[in-house]
Amino acid sequence: MLTEKQALKILFFVFVMCLVVLSLTCKKQQEPTNEQDFQDQPQRVLGKYFKAVEEKDFETAISYFSAKSLPRLSTPKSKQTFYDFANQVQYVEYLVLDQKVKGDTATVVISGFMHMTDGDKEPVDNEVYDFVKEDGEWKIELSTNNSE
Repeated sequence: MLTEKQALKILFFVFVMCLVVLSLTCKKQQEPTNEQDFQDQPQRVLGKYFKAVEEKDFETAISYFSAKSLPRLSTPKSKQTFYDFANQVQYVEYLVLDQKVKGDTATVVISGFMHMTDGDKEPVDNEVYDFVKEDGEWKIELSTNNSE
């Protein structure tokens, strides 16, 4: 029969082993399986687009649009409308509500606020952004659902 001291040692050993296994399991779940996959997610591209708009880097912002969308931004009037709007955006505060990827197309749904340079906050409620994959990169596809 085990003494009380031996039983405590065994119990302590089992407890430590459980903690080790648990910590290794949790660590593995937190690490993305493929960093490149995470970097290329449509929601990540949307964040980069918003960042470019906030920084007034319009060339980079426009580079996140699909080839099919670029003609809609190519006329002087549409370009000016985009620049005028983007110049008014101070920053975008948003939460990704949903992301669905189906092959080479995806949608990202967000809600939040566009903080404008004049101090106003424009709500962004259940805004849907469509994406297509071009040459291995996700691009924003302008549609009637997009605010651009």
